[in-house]
Amino acid sequence: MSILTKGTTIIYKNKMIKKYEDMINKPPHYNQGKIEVIDFINDQKLSYSEGNVVKYICRYKKKNGIEDLKKARWYLEHLIRSAK
Repeated sequence: MSILTKGTTIIYKNKMIKKYEDMINKPPHYNQGKIEVIDFINDQKLSYSEGNVVKYICRYKKKNGIEDLKKARWYLEHLIRSAK
């Protein structure tokens, strides 16, 4: 992962992000609504696998697309196997 900054413009994964966004503390792919994904996961007391399902589904449109959906599916299938 490379992040190049030019003034207030960031180039992230070959995409230009117009305003400065804190890629460590407030990455845009986890801050799309009124609540940050990690806050929801913690509030609901989700397990590691459950949290990853939520995380990958919430970020797939802004980060890794189909790859994130496949990761979410992997964790969901893991949860299903564990529940049997």
